[in-house]
Amino acid sequence: MNDTYDHARECYASLADEMNDGDMEWNESDWDTSAVAHAKAYAEAHGLSWPPRMGDFDRRYYETTNR
Repeated sequence: MNDTYDHARECYASLADEMNDGDMEWNESDWDTSAVAHAKAYAEAHGLSWPPRMGDFDRRYYETTNR
């Protein structure tokens, strides 16, 4: 496993990516409870929006990869 892998970050990115579809309303019970817990903790620790909104995945990707 890569030393830079962050499970909570990946959970947040995954949920935010799902919200990028634009036609989904957030319903926490639709998602894996473990992924939600990790993603929520990551959002709180890094000052990110919760629940993730459309575009949050892209914004987070650009911030972490400097692209």
